Amino acid sequence: MDIIDREILGEPVTVRIGNDDYPLAFPMFAISLYKQETAKLNCRRAREAEAAGRPKLTAAEVRDMKRRYRKLFDEEDGEFLEVADEAVAIRTRLDEEAGIGDSLIQMVNWWKIREDDPERIVLALWAALHREDAGTWKSPLSIAQLNLLLDFSNVSQIIEGITKALIQYMPKRKEARPNAEALAEARVM
Repeated sequence: MDIIDREILGEPVTVRIGNDDYPLAFPMFAISLYKQETAKLNCRRAREAEAAGRPKLTAAEVRDMKRRYRKLFDEEDGEFLEVADEAVAIRTRLDEEAGIGDSLIQMVNWWKIREDDPERIVLALWAALHREDAGTWKSPLSIAQLNLLLDFSNVSQIIEGITKALIQYMPKRKEARPNAEALAEARVM
């Protein structure tokens, strides 16, 4: 991290993987990588669910789920933290059905990176480890290596590191939504 990055973003966020500490960052390249890899994950999970007998959503069910999802965010009386699990469940099912990846620009997708989904944790770490070197983006660890090195005994610190790195790299709004700050704080606690 050069001096300008430190001035703008603050000190680097690090996580312990194996016996080493690694810096995490989410520039647009990492966000794009994560979206591409979660698209593959969502497609695979949709195929597996269909093979296990879960029926595809009908057009009417998709519309109803999208309507409910929007309503969760439109309700001014409710706090997002109260409806976060439902929002994540809806978004996850819709994204799997559509075969699209998780955009980390949408905070609701941060909530998909949690203890009960170690694959997303690994993908988020892998994407955030990438650094540009002579015009090429590389990660010091592959997805396979991360799967071998992570024992998830420090999963809360890993998720906290991912969230802090996301907060550093997200564009700042001039006027933040009232619940956005609470959402980010709840992820770090």
